[in-house]
Amino acid sequence: MRDGGRDPKAHAQDLPVLERLKEGRNVSQRSLARSLDMAPSQVNRRIRELLDQDMIRVVDDSVRPYAYLLTPRGKGYRRRLLHHRFHAVVDGYQELRDHIRGRLQELTGKGMRRLVFYGAGDVLEAVLPVAEAEQVEVVALVDDDPTKQGTRKGSVAIREPEAIPDLGADAVLITTFRHSEAIRARMARGLSAAVPVLEL
Repeated sequence: MRDGGRDPKAHAQDLPVLERLKEGRNVSQRSLARSLDMAPSQVNRRIRELLDQDMIRVVDDSVRPYAYLLTPRGKGYRRRLLHHRFHAVVDGYQELRDHIRGRLQELTGKGMRRLVFYGAGDVLEAVLPVAEAEQVEVVALVDDDPTKQGTRKGSVAIREPEAIPDLGADAVLITTFRHSEAIRARMARGLSAAVPVLEL
């Protein structure tokens, strides 16, 4: 393995450290730990290992706190870490799309083809193209955020949740993972009788 034998998967914490150190600024390990939400001992250990393996070097050891530079080996290692992270993101996105596709096929197989999507955040960006490919009719998008209501995602308007009973949908599909429990609780307080509420 190149770059000192360091495995990108095993040393994923090195990337945020290298990203900060490549700026070449004088930075204390305590402030670095705070900005990266890591323990100071963790940052200290990472920096010592990076120094030992010639990934970084101190610019001037007479000036505290130290400024660091990435060595050629460190730059190569950083590229490998970025490459590994990129592939992990792409693989995770494909896995999400496959999950969404399977869920939508399950719903359409039960005759639920006219859907309202509840939640107009990041997950929806993955849901919409899959829904189009699966020929799901997106009746409306709804979101609790008043700043999103009245706007559009593609050709579909974002509405307030109170509009759900009048939309004639077969089901409401929650298109967020972070707020699904809160949405279920809200639907249970008066909206869910009109239409089934389902999760991805």
